[in-house]
Amino acid sequence: MIHIIGVSHIQANLNETLSRLRRLALHKGTIVFLEPKKNLLLGIQDYHHPAIAGFFSGILTFCKQMDARIVPLNPATMPSHASSKLLVKYAQQLVEEEYMAEVILRHEAHDALVIIGDVHALRLTSILAGHGRSVHYCKQAFPTPDDVVTHSWRAAAAGASDMKIDLSWLSFMNASLHSALGTPSRRSVQEACWEDEILYLKYVAYALLLTKAYPPYHEEIGAQDHIACVRAQNDCRERLRKATSSQDHPQIAL
Repeated sequence: MIHIIGVSHIQANLNETLSRLRRLALHKGTIVFLEPKKNLLLGIQDYHHPAIAGFFSGILTFCKQMDARIVPLNPATMPSHASSKLLVKYAQQLVEEEYMAEVILRHEAHDALVIIGDVHALRLTSILAGHGRSVHYCKQAFPTPDDVVTHSWRAAAAGASDMKIDLSWLSFMNASLHSALGTPSRRSVQEACWEDEILYLKYVAYALLLTKAYPPYHEEIGAQDHIACVRAQNDCRERLRKATSSQDHPQIAL
């Protein structure tokens, strides 16, 4: 069985994630696939935010206690990370998820755990199931306004929709959340909640109420946007083919 846990990669989501992991029958032969690249997992490179570093530190400590083997899912270079156009970024993410599925399949991991951002988790589950793997998906992340927007734009990037949520809705939501929670003006409302589990739970609870009170409004995307997404996906596949190797995804014994 491949267990896929969709998480938020932040300190505030760590305890919930560890609670879920403790209920799984992990053992020495279990392979754990984690989303960061090798240099981050090995400590050669720093995470860009301490709350993200804290999450993965906790996960790695747990995996070490279970004598599990770690495989980094991300290659050294992810094309979507360098994309400035949001719709193109999401189109490339779809290809990167296919790449991640190939990494898991190459390791012949029939007994495995995948800890990945929840926005990627459900589609990765579908891809692996399509390859005949027995897969179980568990959502271990709370929905936020950013997630609502992300799923809308990903559907547009995949060609499944001609509409995407207008980003002005997200700006309104974040401003309302900032005002309600009293988070520091110098930080985004999300980042202000990343390290504090109680504040984060307040954030997601109020975000849910706001989303019900102010449903998202959409804007149409055109044929040129769809063409740009297809081109970005083809370019992403080629770049991943040329720039990656099995050395990006070793089995690491902690």
